[in-house]
Amino acid sequence: MHFINKKIRYFFLISIFSLGCEEALEPEVFSDTLPSNLFSSLEGVEGVLFGAYAKASLNRGNDATAELANQEFMTDISFSTGGGAGALNYIDWILDPSAGGIFYTRPYEAIRNVNIILDELPSAGITEEERTLIQAEARFIRAWTYYILYIRYGPTPLRTSSSDPLEMERADEQEYINFIESEFLEIIPDLPNPGEEKQYGRATNGAAIGLLTKFYLNTQQWQKCADAAQDLMDIGFYALFPSYFGMFQIENEGNSEFVWVRPGVATINREAGMSFMNFAWPNDFAVDTRSGLEFCDGCRNFAQEYRLHDDFYASFEDTDTRTELMLVEYVNTSGDTINILPPNDNVRPFKYWPGEGDPIGPGYGNDIPVIRYADILLSRAEALNELNGPN
Repeated sequence: MHFINKKIRYFFLISIFSLGCEEALEPEVFSDTLPSNLFSSLEGVEGVLFGAYAKASLNRGNDATAELANQEFMTDISFSTGGGAGALNYIDWILDPSAGGIFYTRPYEAIRNVNIILDELPSAGITEEERTLIQAEARFIRAWTYYILYIRYGPTPLRTSSSDPLEMERADEQEYINFIESEFLEIIPDLPNPGEEKQYGRATNGAAIGLLTKFYLNTQQWQKCADAAQDLMDIGFYALFPSYFGMFQIENEGNSEFVWVRPGVATINREAGMSFMNFAWPNDFAVDTRSGLEFCDGCRNFAQEYRLHDDFYASFEDTDTRTELMLVEYVNTSGDTINILPPNDNVRPFKYWPGEGDPIGPGYGNDIPVIRYADILLSRAEALNELNGPN
C-alpha cells in the first residue's frame, strides 16, 4: 500500500513539473456524484432525495433532541440545567446563528437538494412513473420544510430553483402561504396511500394531508382546516393507539396513530438516531420504580438535564395517563429511592425510551411522530369551534 501511494505522489509531481506553468491540469473526473451520473439511474436520484429527507428530518447527532427541546423550552413546559449553553437561546427566545445551524441552515440544505432534483428530473434516466413519484416526494419535503421555517421565522426567502441568486429577500407572506398550500394540494394525488409507500418513512398522501391540516390550523384558515382533517379521517387508515404509554415505544413504531414521523435508527455515532433520553436521566439514575426501566449498557447520561416545570406537571389530572411518561421516582446508583415530585422543577420527560437491546450507543432508534391522528382530531375540533363556537 505504501509503495502504491508513493507511485501516485511521484506521478502527480512529475505531471506538474512536465506541464510547467502555462498549461492547467484538466483531470478526467470519474465521480459518481456528478449530476450527469447521479441522475442516470433511480438509485442516484433517490440518493439525492434521501439526503433531502435526512436534512429535513434533523436526526443527526443531537439535532433531533435540540429540535424537540426548542419547541418546549420556548413554552412553560420544560427547561434544562447543566451543560449545553445553546439551551439558553431557546429559553430566552433567541433564534440567531449562535443557536446552531439546524434551525435555518439544515432546512435550506434540504431545499437545495429538492431544487436540484426538480431541475434535473426532466432528463433523468428513470421511468415516467418513477419521475412522478420522485417529483411529488421532493415537493413534499420542500413544502414541509418551508412550513417549519414559516412557523419559526415567518416568511423566509422562497427558493424554488438551484439557479436562484445567492442572496434573496424574504418572500411576501401571502405568496409564501399560497406556495405551501399549492405544493401540498398538487402532490397529494401523486403520493402513495399510507401503508403503500416504498419504504417506511417516505411521504404518503396521508402525511401531506396531515401537514396541510396543521398548516391551515396555524394560519387560521378554519374551514380549510376542518375540511382537510375530515379528508384524512375519511381515508380510513388511521386510528388512535389504545395505549398512550406504549405508543412511543420502539416495538410499536409504525402504528396507525402516526400520520407522519421522523424515523430514527439506533447507531453508535448518532448519525441516524436520537439522543433525547441522554438528557432526561437524572445523573444518578438506575431504575424507574414505576415501570422498571433500567439504565442500560449503551445508555449515556449527559451533563445537560431536561426538566419539567412543576406547574406543567400539576396541570394534569391524577388519572391522566400521559403522566406515565414522566419520571417522578427512581432508584439511584446507590440503591436509594429518590422522589422528584414537586417542588424543585425536577420531574423528567421520559417519552422516548430506548428499546430492548436497541441502545448500541448514545443514538437510540426512536421514531419521532411529527403528526399523530390525535392531532388531526383536535385540529378539526379546534377549527369547528372557531367556526361555530363550542358544543
